[in-house]
Amino acid sequence: MQESTSLLILWLLSSLKQERSTLCLIQMLECPAAQAEIALHRVTADGLAEQRDETWNLTQAGADHLREALPALLFRDTGSPLEELISACESKMPETACEICTKRMRVLRRRADTAGSAGYLELLLNQLAQWQNRRLTAPEARSFVHYAFAAHDASLYYMKNAARSSAFMKKAAEYAASAGDKRTLVLIRFAQASATFFTGTIHFERAHETFHSAMELLKTLDDKELYTRITPFLILMHFIRGNFQQALECYEMLQKSTHKPVLPLFESQLVLQAASSAAYSGHFAHALGMIKSAISTAELEGNIMSAQIFRQHLGVLYAYMRREDDALETLQTVVSRSTMAANPKLMLRAFAAIALCYSRMGRAEMSYNLLSDTLRQAERHPSFSLSYNYLWILELAVFYAEHGFPPLPGIDLDTLFREAEISPSPMMRGHALRLKAILLRKKSPQDALDLLDKSLEILKDANMPIEYGFTERRRSELLNTLGREAEAEAAEETSLMLLSRIGLGRKRSPWPSPEQKEASFDVCCREVGSIHEWETLEEYCYQLAACLRKVFRAERTALFSMDGETLLCRGSCNLSGSEIASGMFVPSRDLIRERIREEAPFSAQQNGLDLLCLPFRLPDGNPWLLYADSSAHSSRMLHCAQEDLSRVGLLCASELKNVLRLLEARNMRAEVRQIHAVTKMAQEERLELWGKSLSFRMCLERAKVVSATDAAVLLLGETGVGKEVMANYVHRHSGCKGPFVAVHPASVSEHLFENEFFGHEKGAFTGATGQKIGFFELADNGTLFIDEVGDIPMNMQIKLLRVLQEHRFMRVGGTKEIHSSFRLIAATNRDLPRAVREGTFREDLYYRISVIPVTIPPLRERLEDLEELIMAFTDHFSRRYGKKLPYPDEETLRRLSEYQWPGNIRELRNAVERAVILYTGGPFDLAVGGQHEARDHCQRAETSLYADTPTLLELQKRYIQYILNKTGGRISGENGAEKLLGMKRSTLYLKLRQYGIKPGERERERERERERERERERGYSGEKNERAPGSPPPAVAKRFRGSVLPMPSGISRTDGLRNDLVFRNVPCDHGKEGVAV
Repeated sequence: MQESTSLLILWLLSSLKQERSTLCLIQMLECPAAQAEIALHRVTADGLAEQRDETWNLTQAGADHLREALPALLFRDTGSPLEELISACESKMPETACEICTKRMRVLRRRADTAGSAGYLELLLNQLAQWQNRRLTAPEARSFVHYAFAAHDASLYYMKNAARSSAFMKKAAEYAASAGDKRTLVLIRFAQASATFFTGTIHFERAHETFHSAMELLKTLDDKELYTRITPFLILMHFIRGNFQQALECYEMLQKSTHKPVLPLFESQLVLQAASSAAYSGHFAHALGMIKSAISTAELEGNIMSAQIFRQHLGVLYAYMRREDDALETLQTVVSRSTMAANPKLMLRAFAAIALCYSRMGRAEMSYNLLSDTLRQAERHPSFSLSYNYLWILELAVFYAEHGFPPLPGIDLDTLFREAEISPSPMMRGHALRLKAILLRKKSPQDALDLLDKSLEILKDANMPIEYGFTERRRSELLNTLGREAEAEAAEETSLMLLSRIGLGRKRSPWPSPEQKEASFDVCCREVGSIHEWETLEEYCYQLAACLRKVFRAERTALFSMDGETLLCRGSCNLSGSEIASGMFVPSRDLIRERIREEAPFSAQQNGLDLLCLPFRLPDGNPWLLYADSSAHSSRMLHCAQEDLSRVGLLCASELKNVLRLLEARNMRAEVRQIHAVTKMAQEERLELWGKSLSFRMCLERAKVVSATDAAVLLLGETGVGKEVMANYVHRHSGCKGPFVAVHPASVSEHLFENEFFGHEKGAFTGATGQKIGFFELADNGTLFIDEVGDIPMNMQIKLLRVLQEHRFMRVGGTKEIHSSFRLIAATNRDLPRAVREGTFREDLYYRISVIPVTIPPLRERLEDLEELIMAFTDHFSRRYGKKLPYPDEETLRRLSEYQWPGNIRELRNAVERAVILYTGGPFDLAVGGQHEARDHCQRAETSLYADTPTLLELQKRYIQYILNKTGGRISGENGAEKLLGMKRSTLYLKLRQYGIKPGERERERERERERERERERGYSGEKNERAPGSPPPAVAKRFRGSVLPMPSGISRTDGLRNDLVFRNVPCDHGKEGVAV
């Protein structure tokens, strides 16, 4: 055990260039700390590694030992995730290695092992570097793009390796462009633009140019879904530019979205920008509600790292609101649960915010010493630094300068001012001008006043009331100094009014005066009446809860109703489903149950919270309740009269009544369309199942029993026994309202499998001029019948399995996950258990599709049904062709019963149809001579092969021609010429060209499609296609879809990442979460 651990340490030291701290190695080993420390001591004692300045290095002896001992580690039967990664890396399997790195990053990050997660990020970047130097096929390129997104996402999250990840995103953009995948190219460009801001790098013009080019490309696609996908990037852009209201609006749009995130870590942090936007706009209750909900949800999901980040930001918000005691308590919790070595970014920000609180509490020296020590520690972590982007850093630098402290380590005040004054954010510019005026007020009061006037102008245009109030306060002080008392008094009055929102100004009633009540109720009506763009009751309830949160200035709101004795959350704002289901919400849940059937509203202060329970009833008598709470004690809930609350309740009841009526009307229209579709389907011509034999009656009885369930059915039987007719029978008796969709995989090219089954979006690849609906989506609420499922290629089976497990998929080039509720029926004439043993069919897929197997007997085993079948087919085709025929006589039936019917029901049906068509009068002669003639022809052909003693080459030509005649020109497949001749396909086509033999038209079309696909593969990998001047260009590269990043997925990928670039759902609180998100 110790030997293998030592080898793992040596391999990490040989692979990592940056992350080589003791903490990083211990976390990446994922073994007990004592065991890791013993191994580290051992490699040091043996001279294999050495430690310098908290960093481990591999010695030459260690490199030699690793080279000799590593093969033994690779051949271990079982191993840790790190051993699996080493095996993949050493075996040159970059895709597998990237997948392992991505999964380990996610696991370590969730339990706050930041150093180890950052180490896996570096290994992921190493693998991408090796991977990009190879010539990639189209599937490999899609995977590369997927993992480039994952690395870019993690780099933004940890603020490390930004330059390397950006280089791989540039390479990913080249792949997407060569494939004609404009959708992915748009997402890459937005990610590149956002990275410039997110890492704190000051290249605003370059970021703006990238952002602008991405927007121009997006406009050419005219893709509404893609506009929704870029919402996270718009949030960041609006926030950086100081457009806080637009950032909040985009964040609410994102909350309602069901699309999978492109950069899941990046999007999980957008609540920080949204909460800050709300706070800077003066909506403190909303800001606190968002960030507190994010903390609770992360803790309930076990995501320790995210909970710490959100809690640190909560402390910053408290500091901005001048609630220093709450800020210190929150920030002390953060620093007590982490260390500088484990998470330097988090600790640096937390200590800086604590220093700000000390400065405002009059502890100047304590504040200076803390921040100085913090900045000295920051020098050990050059990947992260505190800059002007953090408002309090500039404020603290000015505060220390005013109080005569030396400059802070590594902080130049003039540089901070220059950077802030060119910031795209008007808040930054206005804030910097105010602080600059503070430094100038003693030396040059008039110049300071001019700076304050400029600050007011900027902040007024940007609609930033709090910052405007702070500037007005400083302006009032300066005007008093200049002896302009009247102006100073007016400025002070404005300041008091604005800063009262955070408790720094004159106290005012949070609820309007009596003469303003009517006007406020009108505002409430307008807010509720402005709700639009909703599709479901849950979406409407989320928007209603958000409106009422704004009306009552609450931190969080939720709408509940009763279904019998079950309490249902219909929609919520800043309150996630996991919070509602957790133990922390039990007191509130009990209060809601108690008050929901009451008539009167209830408001009180309990456990430090302002609470409101507003019950109301819909016309059907079903009780509903609005729940709201807040810890800011600035809400309106406790200051509202009962009659005013009752009016709000009546308004909610009226609006919900109208919404329910509209939904009912929509459902009725949908049902009418469904009934029409089902009726039309029922009127279509359909052949029934006939038979009275025991074996067939048992089969039919089993099918009837199965049809009453939604379990997957596997129909077994020889070719021609009627598997599709039996599947249709199960569908008709199942009660499914949707269509019966029959799919024959053998008729679908392997390269078009995803396009046919999943569908594609407009612009997903070159030539995709419109959206296409795939088989999975067509079969929604119906039955999907997959014939000859055993012929599906192995690489397609895994994609089919994922859809069958989750009933969720994405169109090619799409980013929105689609749910299809279909019933699966599969059929095959192959021995699937044998195929599983031989490795040509996935075992997990076999068990998924064979929940209930139904075997259909061949016709030779149910000859007692022959007469009934012949009569039924005769009646059917007589009506079709307008003829009257007698039934076959006894002699004909006896002769037919002696025939073995190798083609089963299909052969019998074709024989009867042929006889009906050729019938001209007299006795009805139902002969099966056509098949005998074909067999005799084959026999004659077989004997004629040698009749004239041909040469070996001529004999080979004749035999190939004979096999093609026997297979009907079919080349590939189980019964194709390729299989019968035992030749490779390329060799067979070479022989056909050599001998001038032409296969069937269908097979030639298949070959042309394969040739086009090979050209597209070469185009995607960057291979140049030489062509003569004037000749048409080679085929464009195969369509490109983001891999399965599960991607996310994913992913899902991230786990499930093969269907798109986007990764998987994040919890949201807009009502879809009361039960599920």
